[in-house]
Amino acid sequence: MDANMINTFLKATLEIIHDVAHLSYKVQKIYRKNDEKGRGDVTGIIGLKGSGKGTVAVTFDQGTILYIVSKILDMDTKDIGEDIVIDTVGELANMITGRAVRILAEKGFDLVLTVPKVVHGPDHKVVHQASGPIIAIPYSSEQGNFTVEFSFNPDMKPELPQPDTKQTNIKPETDTPNHLSETSTTPSINKPSESKDSGNKVPANWGISELT
Repeated sequence: MDANMINTFLKATLEIIHDVAHLSYKVQKIYRKNDEKGRGDVTGIIGLKGSGKGTVAVTFDQGTILYIVSKILDMDTKDIGEDIVIDTVGELANMITGRAVRILAEKGFDLVLTVPKVVHGPDHKVVHQASGPIIAIPYSSEQGNFTVEFSFNPDMKPELPQPDTKQTNIKPETDTPNHLSETSTTPSINKPSESKDSGNKVPANWGISELT
């Protein structure tokens, strides 16, 4: 698995979760996942197609997502089965994946997001549609844990033309395709700032060498 791909999802998650919920957390050891068991209580799943077929999933412990909902919407909820919680999980998965897709677009990948699907329950499954390895990035916090997983087909490759940086008299194209923007489903969540430093740093020994 390309280390740049892992870093892309690390960066997107660190920015989104911190900016929308101001949640302090730590990145745990990254690993390859070999089963379909959800590592929490509720999961948002998004498919990707274009430069390569893939799937991204974001799984939250109950305590974590209820805390995030309370911070985002200024309201208390006690049941992860409530519509507002389900919608928030789908939106967070959408925002994290959308941010990662925008980063990957700068590297030449042309990917399109599908509509989020949310599953929940203590024994729920997280099914990836791609044939590549499943990479899991676990995070821990005082409110609970959450995990970001992703998998892509091995033949995924860049397709978009890259700017020629040697020719200073030619300006690179700056238009971003509409499908690469972070879209909002429900509920209404303010989009985070692209330039804000999350303050949550990745530890030096997070295990990427074991995955490459």
